[in-house]
Amino acid sequence: MARLTRQTKAFHTPLPTARAASASVTGWGASPWHALWRVSPGRLAFWLDQLGELLSAGVNMHEAMRQLSVYSRDGRLRRLSHEAAEGASQGQSLAEELRRYPQLVPPQVRGMILVGERAGALPAVCGELADELRQQQYARWKLLAYLIWQGLLLFAALVLIPFSKLVMQASARQLDTLSATEGPVTYVLRVAGPVVKHWTGHVLLP
Repeated sequence: MARLTRQTKAFHTPLPTARAASASVTGWGASPWHALWRVSPGRLAFWLDQLGELLSAGVNMHEAMRQLSVYSRDGRLRRLSHEAAEGASQGQSLAEELRRYPQLVPPQVRGMILVGERAGALPAVCGELADELRQQQYARWKLLAYLIWQGLLLFAALVLIPFSKLVMQASARQLDTLSATEGPVTYVLRVAGPVVKHWTGHVLLP
């Protein structure tokens, strides 16, 4: 009797659909590693630009995602597009698909895409999001250039300037030591003479 009950329960237990299986596989979209190594705003802007252009040209969401799974610049966005194409073929909206990637797609992007889909203006929203993300990328580049410049200045202040002072002090001591036996002019002529002779012999008189 117990065996029959177990078999009956197993029969009435709903089998996982292909979509549920896909959602369980896509745990990578919620991985905390994406918070440490995020998709750059520039690459996400390029992805949204392509999506907006495809939708404006009359391409449906499934075909647009299929093309983005091939031509996107970021490997994670290509994988996202491939899985979103499967969802689009089953009637899922893009906003619903992006909810599976909380660490990959910023929440403001997911929210604006949801608004665009409900308003029927997704291509325009994609273009606006792409422009905003490009501005973020430009600001990031400016900050990076500023930090590199400040690092070079700090390196010069801590390393190059003290090192140059040490070199000048050592040269001055050597010159003082040599000037005790020969004059500065004689020392300069003795050191620079062979260099000048070699240069004039090989450059001026080939």
